[in-house]
Amino acid sequence: MHYVINKLKSQIEKQKATLLDDEGSLSIESLLSSDKFQSIINNCRSFRSRFYTPFVTLILFIRQVLSPDKSCKNTVATFLASVSTEDNNNIPSSNTGPYCKARQKLPIETLESLVKLSGDSLSKSSNARWKIYNREVKLIDGTSLTMADSEENQSRYPQHDAQKAGAGFPIMRLVAIMSLTTGGIIDYAVGAYKGKGTGEHALLRQIKDSIHKDDIVMGDRYFPCFFVMGDLQSIGADGIFKAHSQRKYDFRKGRKLGSKNHLVIWKKPHKPDWMTQETYDSYPDQMTVREFKIKGEVYVTTFQDHKKYNKVALANHYKLFWSSHIGHF
Repeated sequence: MHYVINKLKSQIEKQKATLLDDEGSLSIESLLSSDKFQSIINNCRSFRSRFYTPFVTLILFIRQVLSPDKSCKNTVATFLASVSTEDNNNIPSSNTGPYCKARQKLPIETLESLVKLSGDSLSKSSNARWKIYNREVKLIDGTSLTMADSEENQSRYPQHDAQKAGAGFPIMRLVAIMSLTTGGIIDYAVGAYKGKGTGEHALLRQIKDSIHKDDIVMGDRYFPCFFVMGDLQSIGADGIFKAHSQRKYDFRKGRKLGSKNHLVIWKKPHKPDWMTQETYDSYPDQMTVREFKIKGEVYVTTFQDHKKYNKVALANHYKLFWSSHIGHF
């Protein structure tokens, strides 16, 4: 398995290098030049800078993220080197200020649309070899990000209550749905780190329409709750998760499928504060879920057919894809 994971990591690095290659058919420029991408970029208001147009700024921004040296200084220097080879008499300043200002002017809505479009395009062209049971594999994960220390960000993304006033940075919570067959982000939702409706489950619900029938979804032990599992079952998707450490798993109960392998009934918990009563009432009072234990780890899944979906195979699929995610995304 380690060989397969390392091979996948190597392929991801090669894909990054391909995107950074100006001459390649899959370069950033070639991808963003397609009609669909251009229609989104063209909706940006024009920038005052004659060098850092929306198209150029977006390309440089993506290059900056993919490059090992993610500094603005290196990004501008690389841009200047390419410009100087074309027109020595028309070269922008080496000052990073104009680029940083142009980057700030990129509309959030434009970036969101491009992320979703690129994720969708990648999924449609994904290699079947990286699918499971010939089905698309998606990963859900959450993280937190520190923001620039502005009054607006402090108001929208407050810090920990324990944080001293005047110290630290605003904190944003982010939940994303990624394609593990391509590595691309399909959709994401952001919110404050604290407050009503800002938890990972609430944010995931905002983007659950990006999970489709027959998708296989994986996530860490925070996600296999009643409502997430209920959403997957109603969509017609399946999920594999490591079990939550605070939940008790008694394999003497339920319908026994084998050693440390059973079907159990989960009952609907109390309504979360962030959920509307109408949404809460739409869930069944109980659902059947499969739990199994292998090599000391408990897993929760919607795959109920233990003969068709062997627990060893399911655990190996989870470890393979999750390890590649932890290593690179």
